[in-house]
Amino acid sequence: MRAIRMKTAIPGDRVLHMALPEDVGPGQAEVIVLLADEAAAPPAAPLAEVLRSVPLSPADARTREQIDQSLRQEREAWGDR
Repeated sequence: MRAIRMKTAIPGDRVLHMALPEDVGPGQAEVIVLLADEAAAPPAAPLAEVLRSVPLSPADARTREQIDQSLRQEREAWGDR
């Protein structure tokens, strides 16, 4: 088994295009991408933190009855479709 070390930049679309040395023939290969710490994705926020950032109810919150009425009106507007 032989290893080839090459450096490249990761573009915005995250698709790598690299030219291998001429002495590398066609066939199967395993590719390993080693990311520098600054290139690694930031850790995901804990779920509790995300939930705290979501408002409990929107400013124009409607009651269940108001929502049901809106749904009834919308369905009636559909007719017999």
